[in-house]
Amino acid sequence: MASLDPKTGVVKSYHASTTSSAVTIVAAHGSLWYLLTGNTVTLVRFDPKTEKAKTYTAPGRLTPSGCPSAMTLSPDGSLWYASQRLAGRGYTKHVVGGGFVRFDIRTQSFTAYAPPKGYQWNCDLVVGTRNKVWGTSSGAVTVLSLH
Repeated sequence: MASLDPKTGVVKSYHASTTSSAVTIVAAHGSLWYLLTGNTVTLVRFDPKTEKAKTYTAPGRLTPSGCPSAMTLSPDGSLWYASQRLAGRGYTKHVVGGGFVRFDIRTQSFTAYAPPKGYQWNCDLVVGTRNKVWGTSSGAVTVLSLH
């Protein structure tokens, strides 16, 4: 991981756990938060000051979306990310749905939300007015809201 100081142009490298499968990064509470995928999904909290990381194992079978805007911070301080629910094993895994996953930073707990029947929330998330979480549905330009 690296940072760029726009005033000086100085780039600083950090020894943070990342892989080529790291998706979406969000800055919150003085840390950088990002997701790693592999056999399990891991949410990582990286503190640039101490260069230490803390990891949280996310709900199983919910793979984070590969969209660059698939994770967001809500005004209540929780993190949300869009996911794809997978079925099958190994290389035969396929998407069978999507969902939103909320991580409450205070309680360090995850909550998964399934989409309405016929929709697959699995890309692009934003928190709008009144703390509504909005996301796009695959194969459509539909915008969905969870309130």
